[in-house]
Formats: sequence, structure tokens, C-alpha cells
Amino acid sequence: MKRFAYILAAVLLLGAIASCHKDKPAPSPSTAPTITWEGNERFAAQEISPVLDATVQVAAEEGISTLQISVKQMPVELIGVVNAWISIDNNKGSSSKAPKFDLLKDSKAVKQLVDSKVLASAPTSGATSCSLNLGRLIDSMTENQVLTNKSKFTFEIAVTDSEGQSLTKTATFNWTSAPEITLSSETVALTKGWNTDVKATIAAEGKIETLVVSFGGASADQAFLSWVRKRTVDGKTDVDLVNEADAAAAFGFPSAASVSDKTAVTINFKDLLSQVSYEMTSAETSTEITVKVTDQLQKTTSATLYITHSAE
Repeated sequence: MKRFAYILAAVLLLGAIASCHKDKPAPSPSTAPTITWEGNERFAAQEISPVLDATVQVAAEEGISTLQISVKQMPVELIGVVNAWISIDNNKGSSSKAPKFDLLKDSKAVKQLVDSKVLASAPTSGATSCSLNLGRLIDSMTENQVLTNKSKFTFEIAVTDSEGQSLTKTATFNWTSAPEITLSSETVALTKGWNTDVKATIAAEGKIETLVVSFGGASADQAFLSWVRKRTVDGKTDVDLVNEADAAAAFGFPSAASVSDKTAVTINFKDLLSQVSYEMTSAETSTEITVKVTDQLQKTTSATLYITHSAE
């Protein structure tokens, strides 16, 4: 009988313990860190341009424990620029090692990034969020530097929270050179019956979006400008080669089809100058012909040709 009583008491005790465990709520699962880029959720490679938005948000609900940006790829000549911002010796870069910004331990690097507006403020241990403007980081790295076409930048962002959970994301940026305009001559002393090539050669790796030729200048020949206005849309003194096909044809300029989306175009002003040479006034004048090109990355370049005419 006593044995039965002991067994019954043990069963009841186990039931009570099980009941207690059942009633106690399970702990909430830890939230892992996140690194997000609005408008570029998959972190696809981006072209560096004036309209680039490269703000990355780091979030860690459990509190940030470590946060680092490693520059995995960049033009080698910029390594010295970046190393000058880093105070921790073993974080400095070389031809085989990536420079690393420690955003919690390296106060020198953090100050540089805050001053450059890469960071809005210095991150602190335990913070739950941090915003990184990688576009501003590239701007700061390349200030007063000349980049070669097709340069590449790769940044690795690594965060660990107070629970030891970590996440790494890689952001890649490509640099395409701005358009270039080469003039066969910068100044032309125009004479009647002109019959010499005067060319503007345009190279645009980012593909041409707009190409405009403008005529003017403080001492422009008014007969020259009058000749231009008779052949442009609404009597303007500029010609849009992409959107004003008839006007472009009147000047002997390339057609829209041979300009839009192209990486190379040549404009020859010989025929235009030949025709206008008979219209010039007898005064000394200097008319400016400005070629302005914008590519699809919104990079713009212009060059000016000076057409001088001496009094006869």
C-alpha cells in the first residue's frame, strides 16, 4: 500500500513539473542583423554617376557588437589615400590586403567618415541601426583623383550583434569615364569659300543620351547667328541632334539614329563653315560653337570651337 502511495505521489509530482514547464512561455528567438539597400535589394553592381543612391542600412535588434567596411577592390593608387584614414595598423591595406574601417574601434576612421558624410554620426556599441552612404565614400576616396575607364570598387560590410549573429553583404560599383570631346582645331580663322575639315570627335563609353551644338558668344558674328536661326527649331541658336532631326540635317550634322545610344560620333563643321563664310559681316568677330554631350549615366562634357573673322 505504501509502495502504491509513493508511486502515486511521484506521478503527481511529475505531472505538476510538466504543467509548470508547459505554462512557461518559450523565449523569443533572437533577431538576426540585416543589411538592406533600398531600390537594390539584391546588391547588384551599380554604375557610379551623379544620380547614384548608395545608402545602405544596417540593423541589429540585439545591438551592434562589431561593424566593419572592407575595401576589397579599388584602383591600386587609392590605397595610400584610404590608409591615411585608418589608425589601426593591421587594418591598413596593401596590394594584397584590403583596407578595413572598424566603425566601433577606429576613432580616426570614424571621424573621416563622419566628416565625409558617409556616416551621419559615430556608431556606438549596442546601437540597433546605422546608415552608410557608400556613394559619399567613393566620392571621398576619389576626390582630386583621375580614374581610368572601367575602374571597379567593391566594399564588404560585416556586422555582428551582441548574440554573436553575423551578416556580410558585398556592394560593387563600376566607373565609366565621362564623355570626351576632341576638336581637330580649337580656333578657326574663317575665310570665304572655306573648304577644310573642322571636326569634333565624341567618345562616350556610357552611350550618348543628348548631343547639342550651340552657337553664340559675346562678340559673335550676327550674320552668322542669323544664318543659324533660319535653320533651327523656333529660331534658336542651338541644335539638338537627338531630338531635332530636320534641324540637324540642315546643318549637315549626323542623324539621330547615328547619335542616340552610340559610343562614338564625329561632327564635321566644314560644310556649315563653307556656307556661312559668305554671310559673315565685315567686322572682326569671334563666334563660339559649343558641343555638349550627356551620356546615359548623366555625365556631361562640353568643348568650344572659336570661329574668328577679320574685317576685310
